[in-house]
Amino acid sequence: MKKNLARTYCEDVLFADANVGPNEADSVLFGVRYGGTVSFRKGTETGPCAIREESWNFETFHWEHGTDLEKSKLFDAGDIGPFKTPDEMVTSVATRARELAHGNFLVMLGGEHSVSAPVVEATKAKCVIVVDAHLDFRDSYHDSKNNHACATRRFAELVGAENVFPIGIRSICAEELEDAKRLGLKYATSKDVRERGIDRVIDEALASVKGRPLYLSIDIDGLDPAYAPGTGTPEPFGITSWDAKRIVERLAPELIGMDVVEVSPPCDNGNTASLAARLVREAMAVRMKSPTRE
Repeated sequence: MKKNLARTYCEDVLFADANVGPNEADSVLFGVRYGGTVSFRKGTETGPCAIREESWNFETFHWEHGTDLEKSKLFDAGDIGPFKTPDEMVTSVATRARELAHGNFLVMLGGEHSVSAPVVEATKAKCVIVVDAHLDFRDSYHDSKNNHACATRRFAELVGAENVFPIGIRSICAEELEDAKRLGLKYATSKDVRERGIDRVIDEALASVKGRPLYLSIDIDGLDPAYAPGTGTPEPFGITSWDAKRIVERLAPELIGMDVVEVSPPCDNGNTASLAARLVREAMAVRMKSPTRE
């Protein structure tokens, strides 16, 4: 029997079509209001609320997949945070994610990217595909291992570097490059996506990571700022919104969990939060039609 999981909200707004309680849900969504280690533009702690608000813009019926999200079994468990320290954040997110992950497809809205690792651990994922502009493979940054610049490194510690595959990379420091080679981390740059096409890169990612279940972590700055300007560390020459949609569309049936992080509403006019909400809804729509979900 599923636990009776109480909601806590930063604002009185549910994610659209979250219309069941925790005991009836097969998908659970929650947010993490945290931006404690953001190194450039601030505001990611307000991302979850903005994404929820934008989620109401869309039709419940998903014409492309022939599914109606009004019939989904989604529970919105609300938000946790803010937190005073990175360590407090990790402990709190891990506790909450473990409560919510049991028997559910878990969706997390960030918040900066450091919030993702404890969610990956809670889902017991065996491999992680990441969308990101930055390799984020530093062992520590600004004297913290729980910095947003270390997100992929923390994933690698959880599932093994060989079972992590970032897509859309275009910012790497020399230390990260050396460690990636030494530890066997494979990745695809945004130039690779442009030259080889997104489907071939997805094929390479799926062939690279071994075993399942699979977790998808989408740092919204993986997309070009033309599509997602509202983020803390924008990096030009990124992948397109169509590329991101295709990643979600192909991976959704295999996912045990996913997140969308690094949305910074103060740097946006609402478009980036809208895109984040739409990517989550894409995953849900695809999963509803998948034979594995019937």
